[in-house]
Amino acid sequence: LIGASGQSLASVTFASGAAMTGSFGAFAAGTDAAKVYNVTGGATFASLGGQGTFTGGKVTVSGAYTPGNSPGTQNFDAGLALSGATTLEIAADGSAWDLVNITAGGLDLSSGTASLAIILDGVADYSTTFWDTNHTFTLISADSVSGAFTGIDITGLGVDAAQGAWGAAWNGNNFEATWTATAVPEPSTYGLLGAGALAAVAFVRRRRKFAGKAA
Repeated sequence: LIGASGQSLASVTFASGAAMTGSFGAFAAGTDAAKVYNVTGGATFASLGGQGTFTGGKVTVSGAYTPGNSPGTQNFDAGLALSGATTLEIAADGSAWDLVNITAGGLDLSSGTASLAIILDGVADYSTTFWDTNHTFTLISADSVSGAFTGIDITGLGVDAAQGAWGAAWNGNNFEATWTATAVPEPSTYGLLGAGALAAVAFVRRRRKFAGKAA
């Protein structure tokens, strides 16, 4: 399929290996992670979502980029350029997350207009044992990165300061969201703290007693 500027793909069903070259409107790649899209010569989309592998040419997304299948993976072997708003998801129970996997051609953010938001798919119960430990979620894995996101918004991950805190940053060419659990003292620590408090009270009482005798 050779696209004309803004060509709609809403009613087009692609078989795996389908050739797509040119400029298209919104495209939802679907839920089949095994599907391959041949974009030899390059393809530009007004927006892009879904799963699958794009091979043979650079993919440019001029608008909203929402990869995955709540969550899911998109693969690129000849580069990805973004200039709109990207949204990546992490499952509310931490069991899965979106992955943008770029094995060659790099991630191009040089437009200066690409932004990133990270959200939860669902509502997290931070009281479960999963969130009692630290976790790292690799959301973007690239062979190289040029440019930068204009802004990174993690407010969609929610917050529970009593349980832990979210962070997000580049680690080399990987973009990672991190969960750092709040440290909870072991029961033995509480015992030591209690013993220390009792010793302090006893010391103060002894000092008062001796002070009274001296008077």
